[in-house]
Amino acid sequence: MQFSYNLLSELVDLSGLTPAKVVDRLTFAGFEVEGVKEATRADKVVSGHVVSCVPHPDSDHLHVLKVDLGPKYGVSQIVCGAPNVKAGMNVIVALPGCDLPVLGEKIKKSVIRGQESNGMCCALYELGLPKEVLPKEETEGIHDLGADYRPGDEQVLAHLGLEDTLLEVNVLPNRPDCYCYVGLARELGALLDRKAKPVEGVDLSALPDAFPARIQTKDVARFDLLGATLGPKVDSAVALRIKRWLWLSGLHSVSPLVDLGNFVMLLTGQPFHIYDLDKTDTQGLWAKEGYQGPFRALDGKTYGVEREDIVIADDKGEPLCLGGVMGGMKTMDGPRTQRVAIEAACFYHVNIRHTCARLGLSSGSSALFAKGVNPRLADKAESVFAHWLKSVFPAASLTSFATSGERPLPNKPFAFSLAKLNHRLGTAYTQEEVDRVLKAYQVVAQDGGRLVAPWWRVDLNEQADIDEEVFRFYPANRVPLSYDGLPLTEGGLSETQLMTEKTRDFLQGLGLSEILTFTLVDEKESKAIRVFDDGDAYRIQNPLTKDHEYVRVDLLPSLVAAMERNIARKHEDLAFYEISSIDTKKGVRRFLSFGFNGNRPDQGLYGARAYDFFDLKAVVTGLLALFGIHQSRVRLIPSVNPSFHPGKAADLFLGKQPLGTFGALNPKAFPKEYLVGEIDLGALEEIRTGKAKFVPFGQYPTVRRDLSFTLAGPVDYQQIALTAQRASKGLLKDVELFDYYVEPKTAAKSLGIALFLGADDHTLTDKETDGEVAAILTALIAKLPLVAKK
Repeated sequence: MQFSYNLLSELVDLSGLTPAKVVDRLTFAGFEVEGVKEATRADKVVSGHVVSCVPHPDSDHLHVLKVDLGPKYGVSQIVCGAPNVKAGMNVIVALPGCDLPVLGEKIKKSVIRGQESNGMCCALYELGLPKEVLPKEETEGIHDLGADYRPGDEQVLAHLGLEDTLLEVNVLPNRPDCYCYVGLARELGALLDRKAKPVEGVDLSALPDAFPARIQTKDVARFDLLGATLGPKVDSAVALRIKRWLWLSGLHSVSPLVDLGNFVMLLTGQPFHIYDLDKTDTQGLWAKEGYQGPFRALDGKTYGVEREDIVIADDKGEPLCLGGVMGGMKTMDGPRTQRVAIEAACFYHVNIRHTCARLGLSSGSSALFAKGVNPRLADKAESVFAHWLKSVFPAASLTSFATSGERPLPNKPFAFSLAKLNHRLGTAYTQEEVDRVLKAYQVVAQDGGRLVAPWWRVDLNEQADIDEEVFRFYPANRVPLSYDGLPLTEGGLSETQLMTEKTRDFLQGLGLSEILTFTLVDEKESKAIRVFDDGDAYRIQNPLTKDHEYVRVDLLPSLVAAMERNIARKHEDLAFYEISSIDTKKGVRRFLSFGFNGNRPDQGLYGARAYDFFDLKAVVTGLLALFGIHQSRVRLIPSVNPSFHPGKAADLFLGKQPLGTFGALNPKAFPKEYLVGEIDLGALEEIRTGKAKFVPFGQYPTVRRDLSFTLAGPVDYQQIALTAQRASKGLLKDVELFDYYVEPKTAAKSLGIALFLGADDHTLTDKETDGEVAAILTALIAKLPLVAKK
């Protein structure tokens, strides 16, 4: 938020302090000052009176002026191209030698089309004020000082209130009280031991409840209405001062009444909305929800209001304002506005965020409501508004004050201990030092060592909050830099981190590229592919967009979306993987997703083949080996997951525990048969395995025996290999498939396997070899639908 140093100085005594010292104190108290700049950046400027203005003889838009610059500088001739210049104006003149950083130039005497020019008549944006906060007339011509300025005033910018320092302060979300001038002034008063000046207000308690304010929704905690009649005149001097303060705070000016509302919002942190009651015959206003239909806002556009949006409606139910977001055209103030109702409310911040995000609307008020406005602030801010209303409109009269909503409870007392504070911070603060902090922040101590925060500090609710205030208040060197009492630990990666790094190395060695995708997805993507969990996903209560509303429970939808984005951009040969934690209602788990598309380059661009199911299986078998899990401990079965192709996908199990699924996606649900898989890495790590042991290379020869079978029923090679290994008497080293044949006419299927037999301490005899082969063959024929070939 941008703060004017001069306006802050009117709310807290900053005498004797430079802006640099104030910035330094704020920064070391946890308020990041992101920028410091001068409001106007110009030297050697003076006020001048235009004595005469004649057209330039050699131009259709320039004028030759005679400008009285006072006794010191006399009358100078200046060539000016501003369309609004005229004789009799009082203007700001940059003298020769004046440096204007905004324009990037230094003013000097010159001759413009044959006419001598000794300076420049300035617009406010040329002196440093940004164009976006200035009205159109200030950006299309020079600034008119009005009749109150005499020629020769060298302090003209200071007298205008524009010789100021602007502070861009990043207020943390836990300090909503400092999103305003009064709040930051209080903070500076506490940090600098200076007295913050009270803000004047008007006692509203005696006003009648003539124009009621009513609440018909749980999303509005407070709804106050101040009724007033403005009167015929505006104090132009006060209105102009407010307008300039708005400019210095980064807001543009609209009208005296709207400017007043924005200014008091800057002062107090309470947003306001003003209704022109002469444009409606309603007898009160209602804050409600349930309206659905069109709403024409102040920007002239029509928006679709949903039932959950908060509206401020008249007694007929017609919406006059989209609560906390934007007012309506019907009750917009104008030059003839007299009877008004000033609204100060507290809307539920989540509701405001949802409405703004859906409609794409934002304003200074909605930004404050979205952060959360203190419900105790509304009536106090209305009192300040009433005071300034009488300053801007001297003839204004207050007619009513109505409030609705439960009176907010005071802050709750909480326990505090000096010993706990020093233990947490590792310090030795005394009770007197802590009492100084409590007094500075107006925290009241009660009997029994309990503390109560003032009404504006909604962030002070427990011991840790006071510990933070004490730490911020005193210099950081009060906390000793010592390792005393800290446990000595040995750095390094955990077992989980080590295995994750090994998994990454393995996958990258296979040619896969790692991707990172968003944890938050939309509803469709959240339900697109489910491998391990069919339950509901966590839904974010205040999502930024509908595309980031749910916490994903599987990685595969994000991986498929990443593949589709790459394919749409003509990157079709893909090999991706992602490792990420998944947070579900059943707990936190760590998954690996991987996928292929297009061709696998075997020899760069010279040779390539299409990725297939067995590339996925190679990843799975490699992972099992990496984790030390023998293939005999797991089983692969055809997948029944509806997201996968019924004949091109497999589920991986350890007993009855699912470890993952891989294969082609179902073409009925997806535009392509993407080859993807998902593995529960956390489950793999939890599988107990023995330590890897080195086995010496065999000194004795192995024996190969080939067996051929005709398949008599559904059976796959993995079943054959596992059955053979379990039937072995310890001599079977390996099983490999070497032949698979389908008879064209009968469709009979045959396969051949090779058994590799051997012993570690001797050469096998024929008797041992034949016995091992016989045992394996018997088991295969007995347990599987196989017929041995002779």
